[in-house]
Amino acid sequence: AAVIFITLLSLFASSSAPAAVRAAPSVTFRVTSDDDPGNGVCDTTECTLREAINAANASPGLDTIVWDVNCLDLPIPVVVPRSPLPTITDPVIIDGSAPWPGGGCPIPMSISGGAAGFSANGLRLSAGQSTIRKVSIYNFGGAGIRLETNGGNVITDNAIFEKRGGAIAVPAGQRPQREI
Repeated sequence: AAVIFITLLSLFASSSAPAAVRAAPSVTFRVTSDDDPGNGVCDTTECTLREAINAANASPGLDTIVWDVNCLDLPIPVVVPRSPLPTITDPVIIDGSAPWPGGGCPIPMSISGGAAGFSANGLRLSAGQSTIRKVSIYNFGGAGIRLETNGGNVITDNAIFEKRGGAIAVPAGQRPQREI
């Protein structure tokens, strides 16, 4: 298995504005649990990555998902989805290292696809105008990150360990460009 550290800016012809031009996020969802699937509700009691993605999809506008688990206890928290994660259908910023005033985990969000299914992708984006940064993604049978439609996505400072499906998959005919 190869490891790829990726900084990528995907500019697709369908993008209406450069990825760097973004409105302020409307809601921040804090992933406080590495469980999956959780109780179905992302709230202050418990929020899994699956619940945060579902909540961000249901919230109009650009939202943010941050990693906020207690990483002082061992073992280090790792999200292990038991089925493919939901497709991201509404613009979102996933920041795997964003500390917040209450603390936060200095260790990047880690997502292991070993239990998600043979061909599952790590993160699937169809929303466009989204950002994924500082996330470690590994053991997925599909792509670590799959960009499906719409453009203006920023994929930066991630560690994606390839298995079978490759690091990042983009639609045919679309050519992502690397950030400098």
